[in-house]
Amino acid sequence: MEILQQLIEHVEVFSQKENLFNLGDTIVIGVSGGPDSLFLLHVLATIKLKYRLNLIVAHLDHGWRPESAQEVLFCRENASRYNVPFVTGHAQEYSGQVKNIGSKEAEGRAIRRLFFEKVKKEFNADKIALGHHRDDQIETFFIRLFRGSGLPGLCGMQPKDGDYIRPLLICKKEEIVEILNKLKIPFLKDPTNIDRRFLRNCIRLDILPTCRTCDERFEQSLLSTMARLREVESYIEDKVEERASEILKTKNGTPILNLKKWFGEHPFMQKALLARWLIDNKIQFTLSTAFLDEIVRFIHNQKSRSHQLGKTWVLEKMNGELRLSHIT
Repeated sequence: MEILQQLIEHVEVFSQKENLFNLGDTIVIGVSGGPDSLFLLHVLATIKLKYRLNLIVAHLDHGWRPESAQEVLFCRENASRYNVPFVTGHAQEYSGQVKNIGSKEAEGRAIRRLFFEKVKKEFNADKIALGHHRDDQIETFFIRLFRGSGLPGLCGMQPKDGDYIRPLLICKKEEIVEILNKLKIPFLKDPTNIDRRFLRNCIRLDILPTCRTCDERFEQSLLSTMARLREVESYIEDKVEERASEILKTKNGTPILNLKKWFGEHPFMQKALLARWLIDNKIQFTLSTAFLDEIVRFIHNQKSRSHQLGKTWVLEKMNGELRLSHIT
């Protein structure tokens, strides 16, 4: 099938350009049973001999819907179809590790990450592949825009983010579904995808069709803008790295931020350094502008000496330093 071969070649070229995997890599594939993850499985299974890849299918049962047990069986059958090992887990195993981090969706994403990373460790894998595609990228831009995201958020999802790779970011959802239908590969449909109580669905069902009606070049223009934003973000990251080596330290295992030097930075750089500090120390919060503003207000408040972040972390100002401590 010509369209399938062309799309697989595009994914290969994209993966090579972004250095998503190497010859002989072991890759954990996150498979939900939806069209995106099943197409990702199909693509990687198709090229695995060429690149000597070792693949593992990983499926997390969130237990949110009555049919979730059947979804586990469905994903197991698809892994078997490609002769790929299958691993599953249940969200209950991890729920205690991700409490109080935001919405149910945010909790679900955090749990999936814990599960995937556990599977990666068990199989000594090199990468974790996710099925995000071009439409997801555009929807994510609007979600972050509406929620007041800073520059890093508006840059969108990265093709490679640590151990995570997204080989399908150049693929359109309609292409994926069309190919699966032609190959007669069944896939699961999430009934919540038409529920407008979720922001992503409102964007997909209402906002994006209107944007396409206004200008047929809308999608490509937006993706080009996001690419330029990533160039700017890359430059800023280099500058943050330079300043972080001077301002962010560790003393006796405690993360320290030098407030005197931090106050001398531009407000934009101040927030960028705070974000870098919190991310480096694996704080489980959505690092929104509002969240960083809250910390900045605390730093400037001369009367306040400590500020609790959720139930597990606390910030303390002491001797010209900002200290981050884990509450035991």
